Amino acid sequence: MIRRTLAVGSFPALLLACDVIGDDRSDAEWRDGLPRWTLQSMPIVQIGGPDSEVPLYQADIAELLSDGGSFIIANGGTAEILKVATNGRVLARAGGRGSGPGEFRVLTLDVDRVTDEIWALDRRSMRLTIFDGDLNLLETITAPEVVQGSRFIGASGGIAYFARGGFLDVVEQTPVPPLTPIVVDRRGVSTIKGEFAVPLGINASWDFTPKSGVTAGLSGGAYPGVKQVLLADGVAIVDGRVGQVVFPDGDSIGIDAGCSTESLSPDAVEEAVAEHWSAMTWRNGEQTPDHVVDSIVGYVRQSIGGSVFSDALGAGDGTIWLRCLGGFDDPEAYWSIYDPVARRVIGGAVLSTQFKLLDVGRGGRVLLGNRDELGVEFVSLYDLVKVDGGHEPN
Repeated sequence: MIRRTLAVGSFPALLLACDVIGDDRSDAEWRDGLPRWTLQSMPIVQIGGPDSEVPLYQADIAELLSDGGSFIIANGGTAEILKVATNGRVLARAGGRGSGPGEFRVLTLDVDRVTDEIWALDRRSMRLTIFDGDLNLLETITAPEVVQGSRFIGASGGIAYFARGGFLDVVEQTPVPPLTPIVVDRRGVSTIKGEFAVPLGINASWDFTPKSGVTAGLSGGAYPGVKQVLLADGVAIVDGRVGQVVFPDGDSIGIDAGCSTESLSPDAVEEAVAEHWSAMTWRNGEQTPDHVVDSIVGYVRQSIGGSVFSDALGAGDGTIWLRCLGGFDDPEAYWSIYDPVARRVIGGAVLSTQFKLLDVGRGGRVLLGNRDELGVEFVSLYDLVKVDGGHEPN
């Protein structure tokens, strides 16, 4: 799930004091003119691991709370929600596997940055459960029929955002339905909020079982970087293929993110995508048919030609982080930091590709997820430090 953006906090406010370098320079020169950050050498705290009191499984969502002293983890494998302090102590637990009040069969969630409430969704029953910041159950909402089968984008200002449509079915070659945002309030009343004629990528809803890791160079799977980001005033689309953000009011703003596609040639895309999808089993356990692989490769190769970034995260500090498209074997990824209020890039960060960026909070703290070689999962909290040695502001 992609995070929303709210008012810009202290970290980007400092960056805004720096002038953005003109786009007539090379990528290296352009980046060198912006503040750049990386991770401190050791995490503040790390949750998970074989000896941890909090083993994690399918913990793909973790978000910082506004108090700066705690964060939320959705432990999908147990359908449990954890509130964890920055010293590693578990402050509260909620949820668990089941269909009763406050329980989930398939859990996803989002922290509402306006209210600090946790909106958790059981994707099987499409039932929303709202918790306060201490994980006390406040209320339960049955999502209306109109959002059945839709994707949960997040919550902001006491409203849940869903989206349907927007994906190309490369197997059936069906037309792409417009992406349609839908909002649901606390009474369970839904409202359709416009349409986006932007294909998000490939519909991978058919029956397959992955046998290989997701290709690292194209974050989120073997298709170009088109992501949904929840802003304070609605859903926006970050289209990495053409380097732009489509805002909720329909404005399309091009982004010069200082990215380059030199390390990812069309031939490299074709080879990596074909290898990824050929390693998956199809219906009835058979190998993915060649015509399906060819169709996916053709779509990706056509779309990737002008891509500049492959992933986007709407961060809790009010910025959008844009991952520059890099090579499949690159050990590090460059992330441009974009301010949606000023509508310009204000800095950058270099992060190891072994981590999944989960959230960025005020003061430059980041939550990262990763797995070791045995598949053991960790969620780590780091401070960002300036590349030249200066510390990130508090």
